[in-house]
Amino acid sequence: MDMRTALYVQFIESIGNDTEIWKDLIIGYLSFLNADVFHLENTLDPGFGHTLTNDNETIGLLQYGETAEGEQYVTKSWINGNGLAVLYIHGVQEIEYSLQEKYLNGFSFIY
Repeated sequence: MDMRTALYVQFIESIGNDTEIWKDLIIGYLSFLNADVFHLENTLDPGFGHTLTNDNETIGLLQYGETAEGEQYVTKSWINGNGLAVLYIHGVQEIEYSLQEKYLNGFSFIY
């Protein structure tokens, strides 16, 4: 059975509009989750370029990984100047692509 979870962090104050800072922050946070929370042994390099519908300013990042026990993880992270979110699906079997699309792309920031 696939498990779906989301983590959301709203910043106390805006971190500005520098997308390089955003990228460094989300990569650092995802690296922490991969190592210390998900315990991933194998990961593919994260892929940037994902966007949210009706939100040109948010940056999206997709990454795949696997634990030593063979549990599959798919994460999609979103960040803008006001917050970040990490949505992930994990399971022992390959995760169905249509489920990935529906769940991971169904997020939006509401302020």
